[in-house]
Amino acid sequence: MNDRLAEHEWRERLLIVFAPDESDEKLIEQKKLIEESKPGFEKRDLLPIYPPGDDEIHDEFGVGAGSFAAILVGKDGTEKSRFESPVEPEELFRRIDGMPMRRREMGRGS
Repeated sequence: MNDRLAEHEWRERLLIVFAPDESDEKLIEQKKLIEESKPGFEKRDLLPIYPPGDDEIHDEFGVGAGSFAAILVGKDGTEKSRFESPVEPEELFRRIDGMPMRRREMGRGS
């Protein structure tokens, strides 16, 4: 795993958002959805990351520099879900809340 991503392993879940450039409509929409749902992201230790177009993270996840993708990565560092268009936070939260690790966290009141 890429060093920049490895530092988050076992601490945070990641939503890695790939886009061709900063003006991409899908990227703008995804950022808006994330901003509107910050408390839910924080509650689930979910951190959005926006790698630049020439970043090695693109290669690691097989995403072309001209493509949009939102990839949910668990605390264990593995890909959990991949979306080709902006994903609603409620969908992310539903998937995360169904994960065994998150269920244990909720049992501890996290």
